[in-house]
Amino acid sequence: MADMEPENVISELAGKNLITATTAGDYLAKNLQTSLSTGQQAALQALTVLSRDGNVVDLSLLIQIKIYFQAGQPVIIQPQQLAKLILKPDASTNSAHEINGFELIIDLTLKKHQAEFENNLSQLTHLQNITRLELFGQGKRVNYSVNWSPMSNPVVENVNQHLTKLDRAVFIYALPKTKYSMRMAVAAARYPRNFDQLIAEFHARNPERALPEIRRVFMTQLSEMLKAATLKRETKPKFELLVDKSKARSDEEFYDNWDPVLFDPRSGEKYAGINMESYESLMAMSVRIPHGPFWQGFTWLLWEISWFGILTEPRQKAIDKAEQSLQNQLEEIKHFDDATNRMKRFIDWYVKQHISDPNLPDFVAKYWPLTTGRREPLIAGEPDVVITEQDPKLLNEFMANYGAEYYRVTG
Repeated sequence: MADMEPENVISELAGKNLITATTAGDYLAKNLQTSLSTGQQAALQALTVLSRDGNVVDLSLLIQIKIYFQAGQPVIIQPQQLAKLILKPDASTNSAHEINGFELIIDLTLKKHQAEFENNLSQLTHLQNITRLELFGQGKRVNYSVNWSPMSNPVVENVNQHLTKLDRAVFIYALPKTKYSMRMAVAAARYPRNFDQLIAEFHARNPERALPEIRRVFMTQLSEMLKAATLKRETKPKFELLVDKSKARSDEEFYDNWDPVLFDPRSGEKYAGINMESYESLMAMSVRIPHGPFWQGFTWLLWEISWFGILTEPRQKAIDKAEQSLQNQLEEIKHFDDATNRMKRFIDWYVKQHISDPNLPDFVAKYWPLTTGRREPLIAGEPDVVITEQDPKLLNEFMANYGAEYYRVTG
């Protein structure tokens, strides 16, 4: 991995007269007014990031570089035409020869190259659609496939690749992102090839489901989510959507160990409850799928979201009903906690008041269960579980004998 500092890699370009001292100064002095365009600043920012996180290719060991595109003839570049070549392996794969980040800087200081690129730069937009790099050197040929951004239309262009001319250099680069807006992801999921990956992933785990039905359901869900994306939210979402790999467990095999959760970037905490979020709320969030193919993980994110249905109105009604039920349960638990805590306070008081009473142990043994709830067997052969409810028969007997004192002591 490269260990060159960002300042050094920019200074190196200036030293080679590929960018001017003014350009270097404008970029490095970030707090000053800069004359660089947004695209030019982005190209230099990509260079600083990739020089830190990528692998810098030793151009002196190469004889030739061939660039392949989505369409059109490949282009051959000689190493002496380049000022820099950096490759960043795709972290979501296990192959060092699959890259999703790179920066290729073409040297225009030679008059021949300057004239060639000045005349043809407007026609070189297909350079944004690089699919493969083939490096020749020392009797070896090494191929690097370029994995496109999952937000791309696979048959049109890689939205993650850019071409920028800056001073006496042409920057062709792709700086991979780690997260995307849900609006962008849902829109990209509707591109035919991306959509086919969703369907194939789901059908592989559910072969009994008819493909036309799977396609209809997923397309309906994506359409409903896109409708919600048009609604404006006034507050910034607290959570991001994280689809990570969970530990292998037989009872979760259906999900292929994908674990969609709500992620709080401030605290680093993860929470369940994606299925309880409205489409409007979800579409305001960003999504990260750090390990494995993006669309594979996105399939199970959509599945998690669809727990209460896919149509907006009935789904929202089901969520509202579930939230009300949850609220009722929380209130019941709070009432139970209050009642058992009051009972503990009363028994503690009673013990202190009757410390010499020989029947005190019997009193405590009899009524102490009212401080912990009642125990019931739920599964044969398994230990009893505590139910968040005081034994009604025992409670009635207690109140008949001690109710007046209980309310006087506990308020």
